Amino acid sequence: MRMSVSERTQIKTGKKSMVIIAMADGSKVKMRSNSAITLNSLSSNGIEVGLQAGGVFSKVIKQQGANRFRVRTPTAVAGVRGTEFFVAYGDSIRGKKEKDALMCVNEGQIEVKGSGSQKVLLNAGEGIVFNKSEKLPAPEKLPWLKKFNWSMKTDASAADETDVKEAYTSGYKDLRKQNYD
Repeated sequence: MRMSVSERTQIKTGKKSMVIIAMADGSKVKMRSNSAITLNSLSSNGIEVGLQAGGVFSKVIKQQGANRFRVRTPTAVAGVRGTEFFVAYGDSIRGKKEKDALMCVNEGQIEVKGSGSQKVLLNAGEGIVFNKSEKLPAPEKLPWLKKFNWSMKTDASAADETDVKEAYTSGYKDLRKQNYD
C-alpha cells in the first residue's frame, strides 16, 4: 500500500510489520516492527525523524548545502549528509534500568550529538550504545551489524527482525573469546 505523508505525521508499526518511507530527495527510512516515529521536519532545509521507540534504518541521499538529515531520540541526535545507518531506542540492550539508544553505521559517517556539546563521529562498522544519564561513549567496532537486513526493497524481503539485544551481547561474547596475547 502506498500513501503520502506530511510533516508532523506519526507512524507506528505493529508486531511483524515494517514501513518504508521514501522521501522527496530519494532518501529512505525503514521502520522495524514495534516502532514509533514522528516526521518532525520534511522541509527543503532538511529532514528530521523523531524516534520514540523501536528502530529505523536510514539510507540517506547526499544532502546539498546546509541541508541535513537527522534522526532524533530522547537521548541524542544522529545527523548526516549521505550514508546508511541504524538507530534504535527503547528497552535496555545492556540490562540496565534506563532505555538505551543504539546508533551505528553501515556505510559513510554520522555525527551523534548528545546532551550539551557532546559529539561523536561514527564511521562504517562502528556504533555506540548509551542512555540519557551517560556521556556519549567512544565509537566501537560492531562486526555483528552485518546481521541486520539493510535492504530498502519495498517488499517483505526487506523485513529485519534481528534481536538487537542478542546481537549486541553475542558480539561481546565473541570478543571475550579472542586471544589478545
